[in-house]
Amino acid sequence: MGSNNRTGRRTMMDRETSALLSLLRSGLWSRSLDDMSCFPLSASEWEKVCHSARQQTVSALVWNGLRYLPSECLPGEQLLMQWTADVGIIEARNRNMDSIVAELDGIFSSAGLHPVLQKGQGIAALYQAPLLRESGDIDWYFCSREENDKALSIVSGAGCKPEKRPDGSWFYVWKGIGVEHHLRLFDIYSPFRKSFLAYMAEAYDCSRMTFPSGSEGPLVPATMQTLLMASAHIFKHIAGNGIGLRQFCDMACCCVSAYGKIRQEEYLDMISSAGLKKWNSVLQAFLTEYIGLERKYLPLPQEDASMNAALLSSVFAGGNFGHYRHGRHKRAGRKLRTALMFLRNTRLTFRLAPSETLSVFFNLLSGQ
Repeated sequence: MGSNNRTGRRTMMDRETSALLSLLRSGLWSRSLDDMSCFPLSASEWEKVCHSARQQTVSALVWNGLRYLPSECLPGEQLLMQWTADVGIIEARNRNMDSIVAELDGIFSSAGLHPVLQKGQGIAALYQAPLLRESGDIDWYFCSREENDKALSIVSGAGCKPEKRPDGSWFYVWKGIGVEHHLRLFDIYSPFRKSFLAYMAEAYDCSRMTFPSGSEGPLVPATMQTLLMASAHIFKHIAGNGIGLRQFCDMACCCVSAYGKIRQEEYLDMISSAGLKKWNSVLQAFLTEYIGLERKYLPLPQEDASMNAALLSSVFAGGNFGHYRHGRHKRAGRKLRTALMFLRNTRLTFRLAPSETLSVFFNLLSGQ
């Protein structure tokens, strides 16, 4: 895929989307903007860019790209001040999240448990500027039901009220932060992959992450596990309610972190066994085209750009996890909306991983 083709496709977008993606690539990788064709923007266009960045939960990363714009192309002072204040809140939340992750890990570990941090702050640590990745909930993986039950007993004793969810996970609030416990390391639901997933959960040794402060953090999945976890997580939500740009940034940073640490043959075998080989090719093309990942960091050289436009349209249709899709939060008819969203997304996902697409659908319906 040559640079002329990339530029041609980008010019087909509206100005706000082009500006958002250009600033995102710049802010994520801390480099000059690769597309200035849409600048300068009007005040109303800047408002749309800022609003869209919030919906995609990449507000701080896009803001970071502003420093590479000429002063005459920057947004107005009022928007810029509010945007900067929002970024300060994101950074403060990340510091708080890090402290709570460390606190819970200490509590669980002192009780003889072995929690593994999934995604979240563990992946944030792979970013060039970890505090600019917007945080969500804290997700812990426990390797056995016994360990999870003991962990839930501990937090219940501290006054939390864990609630079991239809997918088998547990949720509670710790000091104002949502926390989830999982017995599943990967968001892969096909019954044909059970033995493979059991193998993947045990085949690699976890390691300790390092917080931006420099202090040692909790256990996080190994590099190969993290790549599969991030890729499968995106596919699950693309096939379901939708997903935003932040998760693609996560995958791109995982690829950079994995550079030189994995063998292509091993990675190919892993994604093939997971039933996600075709999806991986589509995902890699999206990462290079819109997220700005350099091709040398791709785990495999294969790219399928034929679905880039459709995938981008799906991403912008509902924002982060589809939360901004019309009618998303209405309880009435939720199963019907889930089914309709699945049928719409089937055009995108079924030919990539048919077994997994159907399995995600039934899992979503059971969780409504």
